[in-house]
Amino acid sequence: MGWWETEDGVLVGDGPLDECEELLERVSSEYSDEYGRKPTLRELLTCFALVLRHQADNFVADADEILITDVVARTKKRPRKPRLRPGDVFSVPLGTGEFAFGRLTPQDGVVDFFTIKSRVRLGTSKLKAVKTLRFPGAIALSPLLERRWKIVGHLPYADNEFQVQRFKMAGLVACGDGLLDGFIDVSSRLEPATAAELASLPEFALWGEELVEEWLKERLR
Repeated sequence: MGWWETEDGVLVGDGPLDECEELLERVSSEYSDEYGRKPTLRELLTCFALVLRHQADNFVADADEILITDVVARTKKRPRKPRLRPGDVFSVPLGTGEFAFGRLTPQDGVVDFFTIKSRVRLGTSKLKAVKTLRFPGAIALSPLLERRWKIVGHLPYADNEFQVQRFKMAGLVACGDGLLDGFIDVSSRLEPATAAELASLPEFALWGEELVEEWLKERLR
C-alpha cells in the first residue's frame, strides 16, 4: 500500500482512498434505493458535515483545534464533452514531440490509423491521401472525450467503404448492428461461434490510452 503527499503537503494513501471510494458507493446506494437517484454534491457534503460536527474527535487528529460548521467543495464548470462522429480525425501525442493520427470508423471503438507521424498536427487535406491501418482491437474513447487526443477534422466514410469487424467474446460472436451514440455496437447481439470463427476472429479486448500509444510508436517507427 502506497502513501504520498499531495502538492499541498497533505498525506494520503491507497488504503484510505479505497475506503473512501467504498463509503461513497454505499452512500450513493442509499440515495438510489430510497429516491432512485444519486445524491447531489451538496447533499453528500452535508452528510459529512453533520457527522464531523458532532463526532470529529473520533475521526481526525486536530479536532481539538477546530469547530466544524460546514464542509464545502471548490468546483468549476466541467468542459462539455465533444460529440464524436464516424469519420472524425484526431491526433495522438506520442510523447516524443510527434503526433500520430486516427480516424473513427462507423463501428464503436474501431479505429483506422494513418501510416504517418508528424511534429505538427496535420489537417485532413494532407491526411486523406495517406494509407491507413486498422487497429487490432477496440479502443477506449476516453482520451478523445477528455480531449487528450484532439479532433483535427472530419473525413466521412463513403457507402460500402467500411466493413464491420466482428469479435469473439467468451466463445460467442459479437455480430450486432445496434447503435451506441451513433456508432455500430456489435456487442448488441451475441451468437454461438462456429469453429472457423473461433479460429479466425480476434478476441474482443478494449485497449487503453497508453497501450495504444505504445502500439503506434512501434508500428510507425
